[in-house]
Amino acid sequence: MEGIVRGTFAWILFLFVLGFGDSSGRRMTYHGHRLIRIIPSDENTLEFLDDLVKNDNYFELDFWSFPSGVWHPVDIHISRQKHREFEELLTSRNITYTVRVRNVQRLLNMERMRPRFGGNFDTRFNSYKQIVGEMTRLSRTNPSTVSLVDFGKTYEGRKIYGLKISANRTRNKPIFFINCGIHSREWISISTCMYVARKLVQTYPNNSRVQQMVEKFEWIILPVFNVDGYIYTNNRDRMWRKNKNPGVGGCMGTDLNRNFNYHWGGIGSAPNKPCSPIYPGSRPFSEVETRNVARYLYKKRKRLRAYVDFHSYGQLWMSPWGFTKKFPPNYRRHARAMNAVVKAIKRVHGTEFTYGPSSIMIYPTSGDATDWTFGVLGVTHSYGVELRPGLSDLYGFFLPPSSIIPVGKETLQGLKRLSELV
Repeated sequence: MEGIVRGTFAWILFLFVLGFGDSSGRRMTYHGHRLIRIIPSDENTLEFLDDLVKNDNYFELDFWSFPSGVWHPVDIHISRQKHREFEELLTSRNITYTVRVRNVQRLLNMERMRPRFGGNFDTRFNSYKQIVGEMTRLSRTNPSTVSLVDFGKTYEGRKIYGLKISANRTRNKPIFFINCGIHSREWISISTCMYVARKLVQTYPNNSRVQQMVEKFEWIILPVFNVDGYIYTNNRDRMWRKNKNPGVGGCMGTDLNRNFNYHWGGIGSAPNKPCSPIYPGSRPFSEVETRNVARYLYKKRKRLRAYVDFHSYGQLWMSPWGFTKKFPPNYRRHARAMNAVVKAIKRVHGTEFTYGPSSIMIYPTSGDATDWTFGVLGVTHSYGVELRPGLSDLYGFFLPPSSIIPVGKETLQGLKRLSELV
């Protein structure tokens, strides 16, 4: 693309500036970084943006929301060093844009705020060590209903842990599986998984609806799917999305939510572009993290009744398909369930969710987890969810910690309603 790709040297230089080549391990900052919104008004602009997603090495644009259709907002984070040149490129192509945030670091500073008085696990964004510590505590103090689940190791050799929450255990009890943090920068999803797990355990003795949930299903909750990436977002680069596989050509990481073996490498992915944020890996299930979780789900497939993959942001509850805009079998059942769920969410704090197939509601994807659980495992109630904030909000991925409990409460109510319908 004209003016976009400037060669390998520029790419290596950019990695060094961002700190990937910095052996000191310093945390990246985002002073002067901008968040730009483009609302494509025609197919040419849409194609231009889609080409940037797949082929841009020079600007190294960080897409917070991806091109999906005409008049659908696209949010792009760009560094202080490159934003002026990128804005000039947009102007030269007569593409209208708005600067939504002029200093992304301010959002990060707000996210790292601590409560002035007291506080607990649900009032802060926790490290992976703290999350595992809390899961271990829940299993030790509630051995009759809670146990740790070992999903194997990550690329960098870390353990992936989840929780099993169940009462009145039977041999063939149906499973309700939820996971969060497959994209490591989506911290509110991770906190939401932990909020749901904690509330299921803490309120089980005296809440009749929670008792029904825990007695009806074996709940498997995986709070941090992408462990290496999440730790990296805490220690080095808050905006890191993929896993930590070094990959090829100096481009680190695979998008784990493009790595599943269902229409892998198709629309909405960039199989020949390892630097792309939607690079699906070298082959289906090339990544140890997706292999580990997929093997677990495959072994349990006869008991698996629901699968929910939590992300942020956009306030969307989405069913398959991702790879095509054709409506899937059972969509009427999906629509009835999703309609009930978003109504239940709204009753808590008034938060408005919309629902529909993911390829229509957000953007096309191939090789994603919900298509695989639906298309391969036959799980009717397979959903992908984009939590708060909505697209009209400026927070993006940087929700303040005061949002953790409200988001958790409304999500739990949505899951309660879904569990009644499955």
